[in-house]
Amino acid sequence: MAIGINQYDYLQPLNYAKRDALLMQEFLSNEAGFERIFFFSDDSPKLDGKSTCPTRTNLLRVLRQLFDKLFMGAGDNFWFFFSGHGIRYADRDYLMPCDGDPEDIENTAIAINFVSERLRRCGADNVVLILDACRNEGKKTGEGIGRQTAEEARQQGVISFFLVFPSSILMKLRLYNKVLLPLRY
Repeated sequence: MAIGINQYDYLQPLNYAKRDALLMQEFLSNEAGFERIFFFSDDSPKLDGKSTCPTRTNLLRVLRQLFDKLFMGAGDNFWFFFSGHGIRYADRDYLMPCDGDPEDIENTAIAINFVSERLRRCGADNVVLILDACRNEGKKTGEGIGRQTAEEARQQGVISFFLVFPSSILMKLRLYNKVLLPLRY
């Protein structure tokens, strides 16, 4: 699953999140050999007749419906890539969908621990969570998302990576080649 959000209703727009998700989708399909990749972005095409605009409702629907029962097995890998805004609020890490409101985080954002818990339900041996969302826009607290998410993901058996350095997706894909590619086998 690749999610990239440039345009937000209540947050500053981003320049490269959609592009990074598109490149990740292409990479997972063409280089890593994944059979099916769910893609959500500002203007992504419908999936099975349903909108793939990365709103909270659409993302939660997929996380509930797709991961309601096991659909993968031993030897399989499931990857979740998110590029967009992330926020730490009340000691919890959240992903901000395109309609996420920083003044109502608990009701409009998606808790990353919920994402990890749902991903683990797919049945794959390896579940990889890759987040390029450590922005905490407008906050000077010194702590973005990551620490709490990494611990919870580890407890649930989800491999997590945080792409927090300012670089192009190509550098991130080089990291993938060195560190993550062996996980697909």
